[in-house]
Amino acid sequence: MEKANFFNSVKTALMLCFALFVSTSMWADDALTTFTGFTATAGSKGVSSENPEGYTSLVDGKFTKPESGQQPDASVWTKWCTSSKSKPSNESTSCYWVDFNYSEVINVKKYILTTANDNATETGRNPKSWILKGKMGENDTWTTIASVTEDKVMQDVNYTDYEFDVTTPGDYKYFRFMVTATQGASCLQLAELRLKGTKATLLNGKGTEESPFEISTAEDWTMFTNWINNGSNATSYYKLMNDITLGSEQAPLETIVGVSTEKSFKGTFDGGKNTITVYMSRKEPYAALFGVIDGATIKDVTVKGTITSTDKYIAGFAAFSYNTNTKKASNFINCTSSVTIDGQVSGDISAGGFIGQSEKGTTNFTDCVFDGTISGKDENTEKCGGFMNYSGSS
Repeated sequence: MEKANFFNSVKTALMLCFALFVSTSMWADDALTTFTGFTATAGSKGVSSENPEGYTSLVDGKFTKPESGQQPDASVWTKWCTSSKSKPSNESTSCYWVDFNYSEVINVKKYILTTANDNATETGRNPKSWILKGKMGENDTWTTIASVTEDKVMQDVNYTDYEFDVTTPGDYKYFRFMVTATQGASCLQLAELRLKGTKATLLNGKGTEESPFEISTAEDWTMFTNWINNGSNATSYYKLMNDITLGSEQAPLETIVGVSTEKSFKGTFDGGKNTITVYMSRKEPYAALFGVIDGATIKDVTVKGTITSTDKYIAGFAAFSYNTNTKKASNFINCTSSVTIDGQVSGDISAGGFIGQSEKGTTNFTDCVFDGTISGKDENTEKCGGFMNYSGSS
């Protein structure tokens, strides 16, 4: 009897866990909004002009399936049907493509592709390999949101939705859809592309010198980090509104602002004479508040706390200064670095109180102070400097 009760209890618990999992999953998906009715600005022209088949039809919100026996009505249904491949601006691949944007910034999680009215008879027109890109600002760098190669999900059927996850969720306003191959036909056709997500929560401000984006909390800093690391708003103006703490001794910060020379911080960060206390621990190159800067200006801020790394390029402010893309000098004005820098590796740690290494261009310091400490694993530790380890030029 006790054995039976035990198994019944386990069964009930498993059923409750399953129900909770299903409920949570459904709620998460239900919480997403489906966005449609975008503005298409450029793309591959359509095959026919009898019914709207141009690139604007991919994102116009018109994909309603007609009633049985009715012909498609262009007022509620269109499709993009094209046989014209070309190279979009700044792309090296010839493809079928559409550039489009939305009136607001979307935090994109998924997207939907809808087959057209006659895919069942005009077979092979579905996309086989494609790329979806996005960016927040018109002049930002494109980020690949999703990429599919040799798709086997979409079928030769009419008026059917296929939902895909994005691989790089984030905040985007401008989009580019590129199809590099069809399922065998000489032309491509789709009724619609829609995006699923939520309206993005943005920082206060406009990102201009007169109205900088405002950072008031650790959550705001995370949003700032995600923007820069996705290639968005990298040249904008930001202002710290008060003291903030990033990470803790128990849960140290692992992310940096600017993950590469291509996705670096190129804007202006005004600390507002406030203090950032950071607890950071990383196991890969670039350990600092800013990973890579390029022609950036950082002013009126104090950084204190502890930054620990088991790799090189460690600093209180910027791990790496690479002023090549902007062709401008980086500037530090009225800044104080009181950080404890701990390079847990023997030999070259390329560490500095402000910058780990300045590889190209010029970096200027005005009224700046380093009063922290730099240490390595053992007596073989080398390449450390009070302000920076090394400054090269091109």
